[in-house]
Amino acid sequence: MFDHLIAQDVWRLALAAAVVSAAIGLLPRSHIRSLLIWAWAMTPIAVATAAVIFTEAGQLGSSLSFVGMFLLASLLPWAGLTLLPYNFSRRARELRSGVDYRNGS
Repeated sequence: MFDHLIAQDVWRLALAAAVVSAAIGLLPRSHIRSLLIWAWAMTPIAVATAAVIFTEAGQLGSSLSFVGMFLLASLLPWAGLTLLPYNFSRRARELRSGVDYRNGS
């Protein structure tokens, strides 16, 4: 499935993940922002689930092993690529506006 994925494509995906999550962090504090970052951070789970759904019935066993390996290999790096820029941009936005949600001021 990922045989033709080259390093340049991986860098583009990583940059896109970081830019999108940083943009989500710049949104005002709301439930929509929380839902967006949760959905973006859980994208590998959605991709793996879609891979299982669209597999042929005879290949379900190999597809489930693919899902396990895919989640193991992608969930932690994806979480780092999405949550770190999100938290940095969210915190920078809070500091610029003079709001500190950690101590209630």
